[in-house]
Amino acid sequence: MTTDLPVSAPTPFADTARTFTLLPGTVWLLLVDVGEDAQLDAMTDWLKVLSDSECQQVARLKRPADRRAKAAAHALKRLALAAIRRCSPEQLHFSALPSGKPCLVDGPAFNLSHTQGHVALAIAAAGMEVGVDIEHRLRPRVDRELAVTAFGEQVAATLPDELSEDFAEAFFHQWTCREAVAKADGQGLGIGLERIQLHSEGQVLSAQVDQQQWRLYCQDVSPCHRLALAIAGVAERDVNVVSLSARQLSNWCDDLHWLSGANLHSCQSRLKTVHSSANSFFCQGRLPAL
Repeated sequence: MTTDLPVSAPTPFADTARTFTLLPGTVWLLLVDVGEDAQLDAMTDWLKVLSDSECQQVARLKRPADRRAKAAAHALKRLALAAIRRCSPEQLHFSALPSGKPCLVDGPAFNLSHTQGHVALAIAAAGMEVGVDIEHRLRPRVDRELAVTAFGEQVAATLPDELSEDFAEAFFHQWTCREAVAKADGQGLGIGLERIQLHSEGQVLSAQVDQQQWRLYCQDVSPCHRLALAIAGVAERDVNVVSLSARQLSNWCDDLHWLSGANLHSCQSRLKTVHSSANSFFCQGRLPAL
């Protein structure tokens, strides 16, 4: 399968956390492994930088793996954008476009994706739109019927035989590329994945929907995870890839020198709220306790 995402030599995290620079025409792609081997106490660190509403989103999720990925995703989003904006995470203000796509007031453009065991965040320079999708291959159901529903009869007919080893790889290539474009466009799945046309020329992947064109980068970021990145236009872009462990993300959260005493107290109060909310859901049989 065609890939051209430069992940062979990711930027060292230690050289990046305090020195993010978003140069014109560049994209940062940050990846965090939050799999089962990630220490559970790391979640407490991640929750420190979340807003009240983000903490509540985490607490409402039923599965521990989903809560872990959600908490890591929001923490990564706030830490990375704050580093670029040279401010503290709680100073960031988020809104939504008319289409519902989340955005940061006064930019830069970003897009977030998380799945079981992994989180991906893309941040684009001014004037660029970006979308990212990461998927875990071990979905309960991946078959031709789902392909027809998602991509349409014509595209589904081009996939390998459903019983072959190549079917799942081809399916997730189509899915991640199309969803990354849909997210970059801002319409999400409402755009209709079957309307997105994918093109491959040598090692160059691109997509088109209506009159808009997108450059695609894709890669297997683990044996179980497939990722696609969509950037507006078809020009080649400089994609800076940073891979973090769960512990590195926690260390970043622990660097709280930017918090005043009042803000630190607010963080501690939010942590108590999340734990209380989670335990309340647990008592109702809806959520394991944190």
